Amino acid sequence: MFWWAGRQGNWDLYARCLAGDKWSKEIRLTDSDGPDVFPGAATDEAGRVWVAWQAFRDGNSDILARRQDGDDFGDPIVVADGRADDFRNPHCGNPSPPRKPCQNSTISLANRSRP
Repeated sequence: MFWWAGRQGNWDLYARCLAGDKWSKEIRLTDSDGPDVFPGAATDEAGRVWVAWQAFRDGNSDILARRQDGDDFGDPIVVADGRADDFRNPHCGNPSPPRKPCQNSTISLANRSRP
């Protein structure tokens, strides 16, 4: 499970894993000075969990992602960092109405290699 929370004056991402009927300890995924919001998760062809989010850095928003590696997550990678702001549609995958179209908001990580 992924979410963002405003703590200590900034918005960061957090995660917990469910194993059986027990939740793991909370994992803090981001700690940048800029806000990190709108996480979205998917699995790749190998079954690995990826989380992507909108990250505000240096007056611009970019899309970053991390891959789950066992009980932790790998280093963040930049998925989109155009000169203009990059956005993830926060309504994609939201089961609650209103549903908004998700065209042009899907991030494919299957063929992306880690640095």
